Amino acid sequence: MKIKILSESKEVYIESYQRKTVSDILFENSIFVRNECHGNGTCGKCKIRVVKGNLPITEADRRNLTENELQQGIRLACKAHLPVNSEENV
Repeated sequence: MKIKILSESKEVYIESYQRKTVSDILFENSIFVRNECHGNGTCGKCKIRVVKGNLPITEADRRNLTENELQQGIRLACKAHLPVNSEENV
């Protein structure tokens, strides 16, 4: 699986990181997002937007994000896990 990270300053492609959170993947690639709750899913600061593909909505997403944000593909990076055994790119 490949994920493409678009930020204000760069575009990065990262290969297969199944079973890790998006937050961990970003950190391992020196891309930092706010996470004041240290990955507990309580602060709601590590928002990412899925532009292609799908990441399931977690309970932490439902607690911290609006319905509109969820519909726009916004997820919390600290609780977003890449699908296992998927050929889909995110």
